Amino acid sequence: MSLIQLLETGRSLAERIPYSVVALVARLTVADVFWRSGQTKVEGFHIREATFFLFRDEYKVPLLPPDLAAYLATTAEHVFPGPLGHRIGLAPLGFGAVRHDHGVLFTDNETNIRLRS
Repeated sequence: MSLIQLLETGRSLAERIPYSVVALVARLTVADVFWRSGQTKVEGFHIREATFFLFRDEYKVPLLPPDLAAYLATTAEHVFPGPLGHRIGLAPLGFGAVRHDHGVLFTDNETNIRLRS
């Protein structure tokens, strides 16, 4: 079997998967990322002190007080995965509300750039 035939076989198998299944898996995967990120910010029903530290000293949100930003981001990361996973219209708000710490580059100095997630 040649590479072309193998690729064509793979494509025909992939085309049999309904779009709704692919979309559901994609939505649930993104919702899971936000949920897990929110879970790293809490202990039980309380926001961890480390979360406040990150918002005060690492993220340095310019328009909001750091404690308020920590509460808002943690709440958003626990609220928006539900609508996102269930395809409710509020889901796009979740991306804007919590994108601050997902794949954003932070610099320690001019030569050291790291990815925080």
